[in-house]
Amino acid sequence: MARIAGVDIPSNKAGEMFGRERMLEALNEEPDAAPEVLDGNVKATR
Repeated sequence: MARIAGVDIPSNKAGEMFGRERMLEALNEEPDAAPEVLDGNVKATR
């Protein structure tokens, strides 16, 4: 996991960065969801 501009950017087990586009896509699936749901959306797209 890396921190860029105060935002955590996760990486996969190989150390590859998750990427801004994939992160935004995962977060925008349910923008009004609880943080736990958003976290699950991000983890599901790894």
